[in-house]
Amino acid sequence: MKKAFLLILTIFSSLMSFGQTDDFKALFLPDSAELYLGYNFNKSAELEKILAEPGNQAFLNSFSKTYGSFFDSEKQYKTLMEKNVDEWEMELFDVRNAQLALLKKDKATISPSLYTFLENEVKYNYWHLVFAYPIIRSNSDPKLTRLVSLPSVMVKNFKFEDIKDDNLLVSKSFRKLLPLAVTYFNSEERGFRKYSDMVEAMTNKAEYAQKHLKGDPLDFYLAMLLESNKDRISSSSARYVISQIDNQSVRAQFKNGFVEEILKKEEADKAKAVTTAKAPKSKSAYPPLVDLASKSFDFSKYKGKVVYVDFWASWCGPCRREFPFSKKMHESLSEKEKKNIVFLYISIDDDPEAWKKAVKSLELDEFENGHSMGGFASEVVQQYRITGIPRYMIIDKNGVIVKPDANRPSNPETITELLDLAK
Repeated sequence: MKKAFLLILTIFSSLMSFGQTDDFKALFLPDSAELYLGYNFNKSAELEKILAEPGNQAFLNSFSKTYGSFFDSEKQYKTLMEKNVDEWEMELFDVRNAQLALLKKDKATISPSLYTFLENEVKYNYWHLVFAYPIIRSNSDPKLTRLVSLPSVMVKNFKFEDIKDDNLLVSKSFRKLLPLAVTYFNSEERGFRKYSDMVEAMTNKAEYAQKHLKGDPLDFYLAMLLESNKDRISSSSARYVISQIDNQSVRAQFKNGFVEEILKKEEADKAKAVTTAKAPKSKSAYPPLVDLASKSFDFSKYKGKVVYVDFWASWCGPCRREFPFSKKMHESLSEKEKKNIVFLYISIDDDPEAWKKAVKSLELDEFENGHSMGGFASEVVQQYRITGIPRYMIIDKNGVIVKPDANRPSNPETITELLDLAK
């Protein structure tokens, strides 16, 4: 048997040509979309050298002919629809073990770099297809309100702590696994309930990834999240996710036209749905807001008082981190000062329900709250030229905006400024 196998390898080596090596290159090298999303070009070049080494090519061709279909996502996603979960996992488990056994058997015939690379490919392709099962099946049926959960015994050995190494990004199977693992475990935290709001989904997944990933894997995941949802997300949620990407070259790719295209769509949608008058240009004529009871109001409601305005959104992490400081400022005021100084929180959420839910969970309902729907296309944002949140503004007793870009609540000078204006 061993002689027969060696003979096969010899035949493959003698027949080797560029066309024949394309099979395993297609399986393991990144495609143009992955390169665009920030996959390291140096890693890609290094991997191509490893795959091109003469001593590795015979094994790679044999491996891809025998097991290539198990790395074909499109084919495997169709197959999993025809199997129950136990049957699916048992098949994956057996194939993974057979692949690892073959790899170990021929370890001496290939380079150490290729061995390590293929070992990771096999391992992460197994996990990729395990997590694909509930997500692909659940997404195929829009009537389902919950994600199909996997038996706990099936996923107990998967740990996010094991996938924080930047070097793992060289594995295509690892790159396929990332979004599925984040989606599954983020869904588990929610009782496997599906998202009905895209902004909430984007924000929660991004924040979950930040807790469990780091470095290149995190940046790559966030880039994937943006690109795969560009036709369904809001400009505000897109800006938030982009701001969380550390790698400057990756972030730059989403600054050139990405958000602008989303904004154009939002403007077009808004033009069809909104028939209200244009935002007033005078500083004394304020844009309309809506309170928690769905009643309209504007800043003139607070004339005679100092107003500290906090522009925020439910998906904005930095906004949330400032709330304890603003609450602390409010608590430091005397009863008389509280009557003269108003803390007004204005949300630019796209979804009113997401705003109301966040107000309640963050315990902001004891303060004044307003909503200007539309994200960065909303009227209040357009009038005051807000390009990012959190953003703060101070209005004096006469209704004049004295600080259009005020200090944050965490700045010790903020409370002093408010008290001086309230005298």
